[in-house]
Amino acid sequence: MLLFAQERGFERILERLHNVENKASPVIVKHLVRTVGKLAPYLSKTFLKPYAMQLKDAVFSLILGLSQDELKNADKKIFTDITLSMDTVLRCATSTSESNKILNTFNLDLALKVRACVRAPVKSTFDANSLTGCSFSRSLSLSLSLSLSLSFSSASTRPTCPSA
Repeated sequence: MLLFAQERGFERILERLHNVENKASPVIVKHLVRTVGKLAPYLSKTFLKPYAMQLKDAVFSLILGLSQDELKNADKKIFTDITLSMDTVLRCATSTSESNKILNTFNLDLALKVRACVRAPVKSTFDANSLTGCSFSRSLSLSLSLSLSLSFSSASTRPTCPSA
């Protein structure tokens, strides 16, 4: 981990997430966030709290900025994986209630974005779901699966994080 920090690994993750010329795919975001999630329990809150907020802003902005096509083509499990890794990072950086509030807001925003696919204009008499690739039930299912996976995670499976 020391080598990772010395080689500016944390800064490079943020740089990659902010790179608009070579936008990170949801799969890349998942791997970057998972890396931080695995390291988070070993980092001090002094470092992690401001970094986690920067990571949260970058990740959520990138995911919520996906086009309808990008959202439609992404494996929905990726969003669950990203949310679970962000949950680990945020719980190590903040209180459980603050982490829950942040992630619930993100889950709602993501569900609303997925639901917006249903409202996309349809230019024929074909089924809107087949054209947009999204459905209200899919957006509701995604939102519920993300929320439930966080709500029902037992405390014993959560990482132990440093207290200072």
